[in-house]
Amino acid sequence: MILIFPFFTFVLEPKVVYAALEQRVEAAKNESKAELTENVKRIIQSNSEQRINTVTTPLTNKFSYKTGESTKYSEGGPTWKKEAYVISMNPIYTTVGVDNNLLSIDYKRPGNGTTKTDPSSISITAKTNKKIDTSFLLEVRSVYTVFHTLEREVFWGSSEQTLYSQDVLDKPISIRVHVTKANEEGAVKVSYTDVDTGKSIMNESVIHGKIGNSYNQDVQKDYTAKKEYIKNQHYKYVGEKNTTGSYRDGEINAEYQFEREQGGNVSVNHVNAESTLNDKQREAFGSPTPDILTGKYGDTVTAKAKKMAHYETIDGKEEMGIKLDEKPQQQSFKYKLKQAKPLTVKYVDEDGNTIPGVDHKIISGKWGDKYTVTPREEIPFYTLVDSSEKKEGYLTDDNQEIVYHYKVSEGAPIVIHYVDEKGKTIHPDKKLTGLNYGSKFKEQAINIDHYRQKKDEISGQVTDKQQEITFVYEKNDGKPVIVRFKDDKGRLIDESYLMYGKHDESFDGSEKNKAIQDILKTVENRSLYTTRNSR
Repeated sequence: MILIFPFFTFVLEPKVVYAALEQRVEAAKNESKAELTENVKRIIQSNSEQRINTVTTPLTNKFSYKTGESTKYSEGGPTWKKEAYVISMNPIYTTVGVDNNLLSIDYKRPGNGTTKTDPSSISITAKTNKKIDTSFLLEVRSVYTVFHTLEREVFWGSSEQTLYSQDVLDKPISIRVHVTKANEEGAVKVSYTDVDTGKSIMNESVIHGKIGNSYNQDVQKDYTAKKEYIKNQHYKYVGEKNTTGSYRDGEINAEYQFEREQGGNVSVNHVNAESTLNDKQREAFGSPTPDILTGKYGDTVTAKAKKMAHYETIDGKEEMGIKLDEKPQQQSFKYKLKQAKPLTVKYVDEDGNTIPGVDHKIISGKWGDKYTVTPREEIPFYTLVDSSEKKEGYLTDDNQEIVYHYKVSEGAPIVIHYVDEKGKTIHPDKKLTGLNYGSKFKEQAINIDHYRQKKDEISGQVTDKQQEITFVYEKNDGKPVIVRFKDDKGRLIDESYLMYGKHDESFDGSEKNKAIQDILKTVENRSLYTTRNSR
């Protein structure tokens, strides 16, 4: 952007000021400091090319000569008669609060010597792009000229002599200068506006010209310089306001209006990213048509993913912003199948209870995945009750269950033996069959004639192997046998005695009988002996 600034200038030229300075030499001899200060102001004001509203120069006590001092010359000691003060136009300056880019100051130092040396000049040029008063602070260490008038006594009488000297003030003088631009120029602010947004498409320009003159060419020149740049930003001209006319007091707003060119269309495609699909899944996705988005160059348009049952975008984003340029664009949303709710395959007994040690089977996957389920062929000690045919279906958005019922398998038979204490079978075996595996059993001993059981019952659990249990019995005691020994005439020859034993067991009394026979023989022999002797 090119800025055109008005120039405010006031110049204190040496030649112009010189004559006034010469006049000041004589007048200053009799002026007070206050009068001198005001007169210096007038010199500055009267020689400025611009109107100066205010010049503040705190000159009080700044130009006091050190009175009472004397300079001895070879001819004798001088006597000071008068002191005069004149400021030479030769400031050594600094500025406070002024942008040096908007302020330039040129000055010329005075030469050495007397008042015949040309005074210095200062030229201040202020630049601004605003129609306001220009204000700056100038701090001056001014070279000043002092005129000394002394009376010198000589042998032929007395004479007056004026001496001149130059020096630099030891302290700066601050001058606040306000310059008001004469109301000679008007301004036109040229703006370049996007009619859709109301915003500027580039920086505004301010051009100046003499009031009453046409600004048509100035405005057109500014537009021409920027036209190519605007075109490259893909704007097209649609209108203008106040671009012709004449400068007047104040600022005129001229506006060129533009709108963005149409951007390239955006085709938003919807792509199924799944590599393998069955018919059900393919049908659910269908064949979505691309969305076509339009707008102006530089616009950001929003593409939105389609709401498709059982599908979602891969990255989870439902929208994307796309900045339009001059070329057509292709953008895509990629979709994947949503995760389906799981299918649970349960294995339970006839009462619906979970079979110990057998976990349910969980089948998970994506929506529409096909499943095939068959019952477990082998669950130890259980037998399938339901059909063994396979079950097929699809995973969906709902939880699903398939339940297989099993009954407990029959355990191995249990054989029961009944034996006596010698292991001899005393009753036919009994066989228990049809008992469920794992079930408890309790078998009571049976009653067998003439036997008594040693253990009333035996308990256990049905297993997959045949079990044998044995009840051991002992015989009951038989009734005692009374043995009587008689002679051949039926006479009791010995006491009877009882014989004991188990039921149905044989008994033998022959030993007892033999013993009795022996006794009888002994008795008989004794009887024969006695008879013989008695004879």
